[in-house]
Amino acid sequence: MNKTILFILIVISTSCATEKNIKTGGDWHGCNYSFFSPKYTFSERAKPNFIFNATGENSISLIQKEYNNVHNIAKKIIIDSCGDDLYSKVQFYDLDIVYWDSLSNFNLKDIDSTKCSTTKYFIRYILNYKKNKIYKFGIAFDKKYNIISSLDLPRMKQKEKLKIIKPKAALFKARFLTLSIFKKYNYIELTYNRIDDRFEYKWTCEFNKKKLMKSVTINATTGKLNKISVYRKPI
Repeated sequence: MNKTILFILIVISTSCATEKNIKTGGDWHGCNYSFFSPKYTFSERAKPNFIFNATGENSISLIQKEYNNVHNIAKKIIIDSCGDDLYSKVQFYDLDIVYWDSLSNFNLKDIDSTKCSTTKYFIRYILNYKKNKIYKFGIAFDKKYNIISSLDLPRMKQKEKLKIIKPKAALFKARFLTLSIFKKYNYIELTYNRIDDRFEYKWTCEFNKKKLMKSVTINATTGKLNKISVYRKPI
C-alpha cells in the first residue's frame, strides 16, 4: 500500500476515536486498603446530610477537619515527590474513613478484616491534563496519618513541568507503528511504569479472528515506542 494512502487512512481512523475509547488510566487500588473495610465515603459532590450514609456518599462538611488533615499531608507528599506543576493538575475525588469501632452500622458481608485492617484514611485523586481526566490514583494512611501505600506517580523536580502528549496523539502513534487500520480497538489509557518511573500510554486492539490482542506502550512524554506485546484475549 502506498505510504501516503496508509498515512491518510490511519489519520481518518484515529480521528474517529471518541471519548469512550479514551479511558481514565491508573488505579485507585481501593481493594487493597478500604474497599472491604467498614467505611464512610465523603466527597464535595454529595448533598449536605446530617446522618452518615454507609451505602452512598456523604458531604465532606461532616468531617471537614479530618479531610483538611489528610488532604494537606497528601498534598505535601505529592509536591515533595512530583513537584508543584503536577500537583496543580490534581483534583480531589473522594475520601474513605474507616470505622472499625462501628461495625454494627455496616453490612458485615462486605467486610473482610484480612484485607487491610491498618487503613484509617484512603483519599482518591484525579489527574487532569489539558482538560482531560487522564489518570487516577489513591493514597492510604493509618490512624496516625502515616502513609501505607505506594505513590503511583513519576518523581519530578520541584519546578519541573509535566509534559504529556494528548491521548489521540498517542493513539495515532500506536496505530501508525503497528500499521493497524480500522481494527477493532478497545481503549487507550495512561499508565505508570514503576520500573522506569514514568507515565506511558497503553493501547490495546483485537487484530484477528483468533481473538489475539496486540498491546502497545508508548512513552507519554516523548511519544517513542516502548513495547509491543501479543497475547490471547481473556475469556
